[in-house]
Amino acid sequence: EHWDSKDPEWIGKASMSKRHRFLTTKNLHLQWFNSLVFGLLEDTPGAASKADALAEVQNMKKAALKYVKTSDEGWSKDVGLYFHVFGHNSVNSLHLHIVDMQA
Repeated sequence: EHWDSKDPEWIGKASMSKRHRFLTTKNLHLQWFNSLVFGLLEDTPGAASKADALAEVQNMKKAALKYVKTSDEGWSKDVGLYFHVFGHNSVNSLHLHIVDMQA
């Protein structure tokens, strides 16, 4: 809704695309709060290694692309996957934007 609005009320607030979804995680550990620091807290008890962090991001990508491929919503093959870095987000938890770049 309002994703293509030219109304100043919606610019910068509405969805990024007609087809735009979030993928989040159930793991609420501090290390997953900011994508900029994934894998950098290895010395913190219970934190993921760099390899674990990379695997988590790869799994999120795989899940997002599977969703797009199996959805009956008509997604194009031109899909963008984006994380907001802390300080530039309005949702203070990890979420991957899945955006149909052709919609």
